[in-house]
Amino acid sequence: MTKSQANVTIVVSFRERWSLTEDTIKSIIHNTPAEQVRILLLDTGMPSEIRQQIEVFKEVFLISLPKNLHPNQARARSVTYVETEYAIFIDNDVIVEGGWLEPLLKLLVDKRVGIVAPLYMIGSNVRSEKIHMAGGKWTVWPSGEKICLDERHYLMNRKISEVSGELFTRRCDFAEFHAMAVKRDVFTLPKFFHPEINTVHEHIHASLIALRYGYETWFTPDSRIQYKATTSWTLNEQSYFRERWSIDVAEKSLKAFCEYWGVEDTPDSFEGVRDYLHEHNGRVNFLEPGVFSEKTCVLDRNALPQFPSDLLELAIEIGYSKKAVKRLYHHSVEAMRLLSGVYRPDGRPFIAHLIGTAGVLVSAGANLRLVSAGLLHGALTHTNHTDSVSYGDLRSKMNASVYALIEHYGGTNPLWKRTAHWDVMVVQEVDVVLLSVANDVEMLVSGEVRYTGRNDIMSIDQAQLAKQICIASGLPSLAASLNAARELKGKSSIKISFSNHPQSFVFTSAGIRSAIKEH
Repeated sequence: MTKSQANVTIVVSFRERWSLTEDTIKSIIHNTPAEQVRILLLDTGMPSEIRQQIEVFKEVFLISLPKNLHPNQARARSVTYVETEYAIFIDNDVIVEGGWLEPLLKLLVDKRVGIVAPLYMIGSNVRSEKIHMAGGKWTVWPSGEKICLDERHYLMNRKISEVSGELFTRRCDFAEFHAMAVKRDVFTLPKFFHPEINTVHEHIHASLIALRYGYETWFTPDSRIQYKATTSWTLNEQSYFRERWSIDVAEKSLKAFCEYWGVEDTPDSFEGVRDYLHEHNGRVNFLEPGVFSEKTCVLDRNALPQFPSDLLELAIEIGYSKKAVKRLYHHSVEAMRLLSGVYRPDGRPFIAHLIGTAGVLVSAGANLRLVSAGLLHGALTHTNHTDSVSYGDLRSKMNASVYALIEHYGGTNPLWKRTAHWDVMVVQEVDVVLLSVANDVEMLVSGEVRYTGRNDIMSIDQAQLAKQICIASGLPSLAASLNAARELKGKSSIKISFSNHPQSFVFTSAGIRSAIKEH
C-alpha cells in the first residue's frame, strides 16, 4: 500500500435528507478497505433512529455539530478533524462502487491537481446507467466591469452506452460535493468553504478558489458513484428539505457568489440554477416557494373562487410567481375545454368545483403541482362525451408529476391504510391526501354536501388524521380550512336534485346522463 492510499479521510455530510445515510456508509465500508481511510460523519441534526443505525459501525467517527448547519458550513467545520493529506467530501445520499477511491487519489498525487471528480451517476437503489455529470464545464465572458458565468453538467442525463467514447480522464472546470476528492493544500485555502456561499454554487466556488491558487480540477470515469436522487421522499423528511432548499437562502448564496467573483446576476449566469431550485421544490415540497405565509387563509363561502379570474387574483395576493400564475391560467383553460357542459350534483358547472378546489390549495400556499392537480383532478375520471379524443394529449400538456398525481387520485386513497405510520408516507401518497382534503373543503364550503345530501366525505377519524398530515406538510391553513368546513356539514332543509342524479352529469338530447368516464 502506498502512502497516498492510506492518507485519506472521508467526510460524509448531510445533503437534503437523513434516511439514506446508512446506505451511504455501508457502501463506503463495503467498497473501501478499512485500513485505507478514516470515515467522519457530520451530525447536524440527525434523527435519533438514524444515529442509532450508524453507531453500530465502528469504522465511523460521529462528529456532533450545531443543528441545521448548511452542508458547506458543516464541511468548513470538519477541516479541524481532518489530519490526512487528502479528503473526500461526500454527501450522505450516494453509494460508491468498488474501486472508486484509488483513481481519485492517483490523480491527486500530481502537484498541479487540487480537486478530482468521479463519474456521477443518478438513480435510486438500482445501479443506474444514466449520467448526472462527467465533469463540469463553465463558460465565462465579460459584462461591463463584471463577468457572466454559465455552468453546465457534461453529458448530463446521457446513458453510458451512448457516450462511452467520450468518457476519459481529463481536466474539467468543476466537481460537485456529491463526492469531491481534495488535497490538503487546497481544502485549507482561505475561503475554500465560503461562509455565505452555502446552498448553491459552493462547488463552483471551490474550484475557482483552487484555480486562483494554481490548482486544477480533473475528472476520471474510473471512479464511479451514484447520487440517489430519484429515491422516494417521505413526509417526515419535509422539514429538512424546506430548510435545505429555501429559495431565500439560495438567493443569498448567489448574491455572495456574485459579490466575491464579480459575476453579473443575469439569466445567462443563473437561470439554470434557479430553474433547478424551483423544479426540485416542485417535485418534493408541499409549499410553493416564495408565497407569503402571513397571507395564507381559511376560505369561507364568500371568498371561495368559482371563476378563473378569482383564482388568479388569489394566487397573486398570496405571492405565487408570475410564471406560476400563468401556468394556472393555462390549466384553467384546459379544464374548461375538457369539462365544458359537465355539471356537479348541485347544478354548478364542474369547472367551478375545480377552480374552488384549486383555490382552497392556493389559500394554504400549496405547491404549484398540487394546485394544478386541483384544477385538473376530474379530467381523467369525468367527460362531457363530446371531446374524448382530446384526453390523449392531456399528458403532454402538463408536468409529469401533476399527471401522475391526478392518476393516483383516481385510484385507491392510501390515507386510510397508514394510521400507525402516516409520517413515512411518500410524497405521492401525501399529495393525494392533500388533494382529497381540498376536494372535501370545496364541497362543504360551496354548499354541495348540504344541498345534495351526499355522504362520501371523510369520516371524523379520517379528517383528524388528514389534519395532522396537513400540518406535517407545512400547510396548517389547509388543516384549519378542513376544520372550519366540517362545521358546515349539516344538511339543508332544501335538497337539490336533478332527476335524483347523485353524481356529476351532462344534459343531452335524451335527457340527463352521468359524466363519470367509463373505463
